Amino acid sequence: MQKGFKASIMGTAAALLLLAPGTAFGSDVPEQARVETLIVTADKRETNIQELGTGITSLSDMDVSDGDIRETEDFIRQVPNLHMVKTGNHSMAGFLSIRGITGWMGGEPTVGFYVDDVFYSNFDTHLLDVERIEVLRGPQGTLYGRNTEAGVINIVSKAPSDIFEGTVQAEAGNYNTRSMSAALSIPVVDDTFYLRASGRTLASDGYFFNTHANDDAVDEIDDRSGRISAIWTPTDQWNIRLNARAMRFRDGNASFAELDTVRNDPHRVSVDYAGVNAYDGSDQSLRLAYRGSRVDITSITALGKEESVEKNDMDFTAADLMRLSSRGEYDRFSQEIRVASRDDGRALEWLGGLYYFNQDKRLLADVETRASTPLPAPYPAIPPFSFIRDSQTDTQGYAFFGQAGLNLTQKIKVGAGLRYDHEKKDFSSRQYYGPDLTAWGMAPSAVNTSDNWDAFLPKIFANYTFRPGMMVYASVSRGYKSGGFNSLAPSGEMAYDPEYTVNYELGAKTAWWDDRLILNLSVFHIDWTDQQVEQQRYPQAITKNSGKSTSRGFEVEATAVPVPGLEFKGGIGVVRGRFDQYTDDLLDPVTHAKIGTVDYGGKRIPNVPAYNFHVSATYRHSAGLFARAGIQGVGEAYYDAANTWKEPAYEVVNAKVGWEWEHVQLYFWGKNIFDKTYATRAFEMSGTRYGRAGDPATFGITLEGRF
Repeated sequence: MQKGFKASIMGTAAALLLLAPGTAFGSDVPEQARVETLIVTADKRETNIQELGTGITSLSDMDVSDGDIRETEDFIRQVPNLHMVKTGNHSMAGFLSIRGITGWMGGEPTVGFYVDDVFYSNFDTHLLDVERIEVLRGPQGTLYGRNTEAGVINIVSKAPSDIFEGTVQAEAGNYNTRSMSAALSIPVVDDTFYLRASGRTLASDGYFFNTHANDDAVDEIDDRSGRISAIWTPTDQWNIRLNARAMRFRDGNASFAELDTVRNDPHRVSVDYAGVNAYDGSDQSLRLAYRGSRVDITSITALGKEESVEKNDMDFTAADLMRLSSRGEYDRFSQEIRVASRDDGRALEWLGGLYYFNQDKRLLADVETRASTPLPAPYPAIPPFSFIRDSQTDTQGYAFFGQAGLNLTQKIKVGAGLRYDHEKKDFSSRQYYGPDLTAWGMAPSAVNTSDNWDAFLPKIFANYTFRPGMMVYASVSRGYKSGGFNSLAPSGEMAYDPEYTVNYELGAKTAWWDDRLILNLSVFHIDWTDQQVEQQRYPQAITKNSGKSTSRGFEVEATAVPVPGLEFKGGIGVVRGRFDQYTDDLLDPVTHAKIGTVDYGGKRIPNVPAYNFHVSATYRHSAGLFARAGIQGVGEAYYDAANTWKEPAYEVVNAKVGWEWEHVQLYFWGKNIFDKTYATRAFEMSGTRYGRAGDPATFGITLEGRF
């Protein structure tokens, strides 16, 4: 670590020690004036979030409702140092980053996205009937394994219960946006068998206008999703839960324009082809939980299937020059078995388990030229053609893992964890043309290869509790993201190696003023080797390995309830991710031919904002009045490794007001009410920079009934 960062850690520790002897500032505070303390399960067992020694943000079902969180992107800016790159409506080309550890388009993820124990490749999705959202920052390889080196997003859906209840919600907004959702919980057999079903539809003309076709539906939305869950408790020891979920998204796919247009006239595109963004996903999971006298045993079996079809105007102009069509198919199976000590107050608590994973992934991309391509004389022009790349990646992996914590005293807890992770990938790829262009030196080719990787992922941690509501913690852990193959790359650039991180974290969980104020903070330092980086060659991003990198920063989160009915929430994350050693080929922006070398040492890692923050105030009056307002900010982020162009910092303001009766709620809301312009993704192609504008100002009304 550098001296400055060490000093910040020591300074934070000193400040916490000075605060430790403090006592509450009030007494006899009514329950409705206290901050709700959440129980989370992201560490594979029920834990009070204020007693969990890691950086974690959790949003309750009330937070989800108050903040109108319907999609993944709706909560991203409410989590310090979490960032999402969005490329289109529910597109699988987007990626996430936490604390500067970022994924890339087409590469392996760094953030694991789970819904009810099922891993999903496409995180840009509906959030349906949510009980809780948990975001763990920092590597979670010990308990989750592959591709969670930056963190985990854990979505927990509402479970069936022994109470007959339901909700119905209707929304309408500008851009002809309409949404309906409903949920129903039914106790079929008292104390034994329960069902819960939920669903949502969303339709909209979208936010973009095509000036070429005078059409406002180039990114129209027509989405449906549903979920059903059943719980059977044949005895007091057994809890058997079956979940099934399905999604069908049919969206438009024309939202990119030259970056100058995005800045000056956002949500205007000019294309001859609107394109398609279609996605179908389904999953089923069976969770068997046995509560024994000494241990708890849990088995989770999951099946998942995802299919996506994305078609777009590849030249992003009104001229009919090029089109891109891509298809992705994912089939996966996973099995996890865990054995854990009972939470009975003993000094030693432990957890161990086995995990197996199998995924078949097929990617098919077709770049279609719509006009003849001229060549220097005397060569004849290349006729219109399709360049097709078809790849198959079969992945198998297994792991053994365990973690234990020991309460040495009532104040001191120490622990360690270890995971052994093995993964094998079989890869095959074909590249060919239609028609045959061998006469122009463009011959078909094929590749068949495989590789495997092993990783030991240790973690050690220690917590010290000065008093109830005042804990400091420290941890050191290893992160890992598996290697792989660039499915659509030239044959000489297909393989890339795993990347590894060593993560140091120091933090504090504190409660003040008789639990009317919760204040948590953390500082972190990450050493990064063999970092996987993106080299943009649109339409494909090539993943390569750099040398060494460093990411460091801090996070602060606070929740305060000064008086009953009024709640303030806020948080900030600051991160500095830089390449320490990274020398790469310098490519011609048009032909991608090597024209030299370039040293990126000292440059900031692309697509990582320097900071993000959020502040909100929510007020509920006992008579039924509801009001909420908040601001969310994102710091500047570079788009390229050379740090030559970037997205400026921006802020969006949201507001909501309404009335809440016993069984009916009515709200009026606005998002990005000052119509701030920003881009969610940008890249360079053939020397021209293109971008996608973020959502404009939207307004609407929500009517909800509960019974």
